[in-house]
Amino acid sequence: MVMDVPRIGLIAIVAWEGGRFLLEKAIDHFGDRLVESIGEKTTEIIKSSSLTDRVVRPIYYKTFYRLVKNDFIGRMLISDKVERAWILESFKDNVPLIIKRSHANNIYCWPNWAFNATLLKDEVTIKNLGLGEWVLHVKFPSSGVSIYNNEGRRHIKEKFLNLNPRGYDEISKWFSGFVNHIAYERSLGTTFEKSFYLRKTPLRWVAGGVIPIVYWKKKLWIAFPYRDIPPVGLNHFGGISQDTEEMLRPRLMVLREFLEEFMVVDRKPAPNSVLRRKKILAMDEFQDALEVNKHFLRLQSEHARLRKEQDGIKLVNSENKIQMHSIDSVFNVEIELEDGSVKRVPDSYFSIDPYELGIEIDFMYWLALDDNDYILFGEPDSTNSFLIRSPIVLISLEAIVDSIKTNNLVSWDSKECRECKSLKQLSGDDYYVFDIDHVELRMNRIKNLVDTLNNNRIDLDSVTDAIEGFYRGDQDAAPILKDALSQLSTSNPVERELSFHLSVALKTWPMFLKLRKKEDLRYDSPQGGILRMCPVTWKVLTMATKSCALDRFNSSC
Repeated sequence: MVMDVPRIGLIAIVAWEGGRFLLEKAIDHFGDRLVESIGEKTTEIIKSSSLTDRVVRPIYYKTFYRLVKNDFIGRMLISDKVERAWILESFKDNVPLIIKRSHANNIYCWPNWAFNATLLKDEVTIKNLGLGEWVLHVKFPSSGVSIYNNEGRRHIKEKFLNLNPRGYDEISKWFSGFVNHIAYERSLGTTFEKSFYLRKTPLRWVAGGVIPIVYWKKKLWIAFPYRDIPPVGLNHFGGISQDTEEMLRPRLMVLREFLEEFMVVDRKPAPNSVLRRKKILAMDEFQDALEVNKHFLRLQSEHARLRKEQDGIKLVNSENKIQMHSIDSVFNVEIELEDGSVKRVPDSYFSIDPYELGIEIDFMYWLALDDNDYILFGEPDSTNSFLIRSPIVLISLEAIVDSIKTNNLVSWDSKECRECKSLKQLSGDDYYVFDIDHVELRMNRIKNLVDTLNNNRIDLDSVTDAIEGFYRGDQDAAPILKDALSQLSTSNPVERELSFHLSVALKTWPMFLKLRKKEDLRYDSPQGGILRMCPVTWKVLTMATKSCALDRFNSSC
């Protein structure tokens, strides 16, 4: 009987995992109908309760990295000296921040897991084929090491930027020159090839996003989420790969990220209301589009749950759908595998952000919205505990293209935004901000959190009064909010969320509330931060403009 215990345990694990797999496939097919029939909480418990991922693999990984520390055994487990050195130097509280790529796919073992981004240490090549086409060629080894959370991201930035600042400066200088001279190179039709050897300047693979052109209220706009942490400014809708499959299929990763972050509803949001969410269909992308569209409802489920719990807003699915069309590009990506085969990613825009140690693969799409439509930022925080509520900024397409064509972007290089560039000026008619979630709904959430807070160190009534005063423009309220912020603990979930919202409000509300006056803006004015573009944003838009990819929407090249 004792001998049967392992066998019974194995059968139980196989049966559980098989049932969980079949449930996920059923949800893929039936969507919210199945979730509603068996209950959302029950569905989430079953989906997230993988015995193999939660128990077996974590035990194996912990044992593996204990052994990696042993000099003799570690050399056998990880033969590459450079990668083993990176792992050993990354340990914090006995947990490595850099791990084997295959291990980073497990979301349960690693603290604050958010993504799987591998570190490239071979070479990347940018080449002009002489036919008005540019290619980024990346060598992707069959194995390697990855980071899995933002702490690991900060670790590699600090480590490698300090080790070889000149190397990253050289990458920055060359790529910026390349972007700015695309129109000239295109007119010559010459060929060239430039390789970067990454042994001393590794770059992470892969990040990316979508920069959408939006037709709204009889005008063409480019939509951006406003990023309030470095690099601060107008960003793309994007993120970082979550597994090896997405590293090899960047468009799939990018569309997933976009559909998580860019949410269209049928009216302005208000507490305790019902909003109809419009499904976005990525057209002309064949298998990638099918996979992304099939998961659309599931990708939005966390947002819908949090929106109901935290704002009292019920999201229901609208029958109206939005078609999103890809914009052609003369830039392509080649991913060379170890066996010599090459995966091509056409109609893409590649960029290198050396000060974030990132390679970004972006795509541009266009879509049309109804006049009453409203855009919300759909992504929750990394723990799926609360909504980030970033404002969405629309900037006139014509204003951006004209600024790039006339070389009128202003360089803005600071601690909070390395390699950024800004529009020089903008009229009040050439921008619009979807900011109700960022301001009014965030304020309601702050007051609700204060009501549930159990903290004897803070005068809660004064915080409620101060946030209302700060909203009205009373700068005397800021010290009260800052004092409350300093008393909050990040170990308590309620206090951590409150700390996040207060910090964002203090940093950004003065600018966004003044933007509601629709005044003309200059890059050096108090509200000029809204004109600043993150590195990936201005690089992609410059490449698109100077290669004439946007001439169908604007004047021709």
